[in-house]
Amino acid sequence: MSTMTHTEMHADHRAWKNEHATWHDDLRAWEKEVDLALESLEKSKAALTRHNEALRTHAAAIRLYEQRCAAHEHELARYERGQETEALATMAHGHLDETAKQDELRTVHEQTKRTHHGMIANCQLLLKLLAGDE
Repeated sequence: MSTMTHTEMHADHRAWKNEHATWHDDLRAWEKEVDLALESLEKSKAALTRHNEALRTHAAAIRLYEQRCAAHEHELARYERGQETEALATMAHGHLDETAKQDELRTVHEQTKRTHHGMIANCQLLLKLLAGDE
């Protein structure tokens, strides 16, 4: 085992002190990055909450539209049994509106699907990375 001189030990200590200073600089920068990431996660959580509310609203719109279609279908069945009703005449005039509403719901659903899949895929990737899974 070789012995070191005082000068060599001092040189090691100065080098280590410089290295420690660099490490502290790194840690300060990383802490700032984590703070910004945490802020972004809060914003992301808020965006997911808004998305979840949009999903509920979309589901409610679909249910409401299904009810209107079921009522129209019921009136059509009554007509076919020979029980003409005023409701059918009114609904028949609105059938083009039903077609437009169906198209609108389809468009909203496809947009919602794309948004949802993108958000969830990114969240799953982030969660996997944060969990340390590779």
